[in-house]
Amino acid sequence: MLRLFVISIAILAEALASPTDSGLSLRRGEPCPHMLNYPESKCAYNCPQINELVEKGFITEVVKCNIDSICCPTSMLQSGGTTSSTNSVDRVPLFPKSRSNFNTSSGFVFKFPPLAELRYITSSHDEHQYRCTALLIRENYVLTSAGCVGNDPIERPEHVCFGNCHNLTKAAKRNISHEISHASKYRFNNDLSLLNFDGGLNSSEIPVICKKRDLEHAARLVAVGFTRREENCNLFQENIEIMPFEHCQNLENNFKVEGIDGDKDTHFCARPINMKKNDLGSCTRCLRGSASVLFAILSDYSHCVLGIATPTISSCYYSSAVLYYTSLLNPDVTNFIKSAK
Repeated sequence: MLRLFVISIAILAEALASPTDSGLSLRRGEPCPHMLNYPESKCAYNCPQINELVEKGFITEVVKCNIDSICCPTSMLQSGGTTSSTNSVDRVPLFPKSRSNFNTSSGFVFKFPPLAELRYITSSHDEHQYRCTALLIRENYVLTSAGCVGNDPIERPEHVCFGNCHNLTKAAKRNISHEISHASKYRFNNDLSLLNFDGGLNSSEIPVICKKRDLEHAARLVAVGFTRREENCNLFQENIEIMPFEHCQNLENNFKVEGIDGDKDTHFCARPINMKKNDLGSCTRCLRGSASVLFAILSDYSHCVLGIATPTISSCYYSSAVLYYTSLLNPDVTNFIKSAK
């Protein structure tokens, strides 16, 4: 028990070592103001739940509200989009609003979540590999980065699968995997690709696209994607913050993405918050190369989609390097999505 107490104190001390320069001066019991990537909270001297929140990575910096008190979370984002006591802390689910059931032969099977992974044929042409994230955007279309759709057969996705399909048996994938037709037909500014797949899903599964006010009032921004390496990898998520657009002005654009314009809000300049380094040989948490999808978690615990990682280059950065996300708030993107037939 003493050892656990010492560990908790060490974790809390690390989070408090560089507190956010909030400039707050609140009385105990007063609500703290809305802060991006920080839960609803009030000013308190004692905050017993803070240790668990820091340990689980939900809070990376503890905000002080006066000289001897902190903004103590009073509610938390939970799986299923509900508010619950901070006595039990869960991270935002990897598949927002997903439904799942447990199958003893194949593990968790996610049914028709808005996120999917794309299947490619390998260079040997006798095996398949899953990589790249795709977002359900219409009943029979998914949206992904143009960097995930090439002209070479091994660079052109063949199937879209709504779940961790690389972990599933052939039988388990039967109802959640769909063949892609016209993989290279719909392309936007060398930035986004719209993929038509056979069959179709219920329109109720299509996630809500954010409006500008959603971004302004978001409680948290989360990027979700499939990790990368030569073998198939699982989903990952990272907390994200939006940066001033000029922070991205020196980014390389080897892929020659068109239309990046800060004045017209075509893209977001963003960076991960305290992203952990990848271990050598492990699956890579690659925000850009995996075509990660950026979600806004709203103050009422709902969520909406903000953008998809922009394929300016194929390289992965594993730290807090900035990157672009192509904004789905852009009316030109909206028209592109609607125009496919």
